[in-house]
Amino acid sequence: MRIPTGSGRPRSALSGLIGSLLFVAIGVAMILGGSGGDGGIVGVVFFSVCAGFFAWQLRPDLLETERRSAETLLSLYPGPVVLRGSARKYLFASAGLAAFGLVGLQTLLTEQAPPLMQVMVWPGVVLSLCAAPMFILVAVRGVSLQLTGEGFVMRDAWQTRRFSWADAVGFTAFTFLNSLNSSNRIVVFDDTTSGTTRIARLNRKLTGRNTALPETFGLDPDDFAALLTAWRDRAVRARVESGSTPPERP
Repeated sequence: MRIPTGSGRPRSALSGLIGSLLFVAIGVAMILGGSGGDGGIVGVVFFSVCAGFFAWQLRPDLLETERRSAETLLSLYPGPVVLRGSARKYLFASAGLAAFGLVGLQTLLTEQAPPLMQVMVWPGVVLSLCAAPMFILVAVRGVSLQLTGEGFVMRDAWQTRRFSWADAVGFTAFTFLNSLNSSNRIVVFDDTTSGTTRIARLNRKLTGRNTALPETFGLDPDDFAALLTAWRDRAVRARVESGSTPPERP
């Protein structure tokens, strides 16, 4: 089975990168010209973070350690095959969140911001500064996905979950917008054993599926979903041919 190669690059990322670099240049000019040094420094830091984020959106492979293609991974069936998340990616995210939070904190403490602005900015500052060390923890503990002929094991910094291929169906890529109006894409699926828990209902309402994978491990989300679907099809077909399980209903 040939897995199609997806594009998976947000169209807004390039314009966001160009705009961020323009504001970085303006901030540098303010600093060098002596017309607003503090504001220039804050602007340079903030928009440098934005530029780094948009560059990451354009070239997510720059921070990935997993270089194998979906077709190569499928050829390794029935495995086991282990996909590992890149620690560099989580450290980069942690640095960006810390920079954003510190810039916001410095602005709130040194500028006479109106009450409405403080109400809007403080939650973002607190969340950013709290999330930064959490991403470092994820980088240290690692995120991985192990594929076998029986199922897959999903590990992140907080838990380990095991799924059989019979219980995991409907792998698909889902796109959502983040706070910078740039699209992120993840792979979602239905875990038939999850029942009707509150989290499962919320996930289904947001994405159309009740479970999501923590990342795509350097693969385009469409390719990753196709890989998991093809791997599952082979596993289910092998079980049917061995007589260990009845054929699935169409």
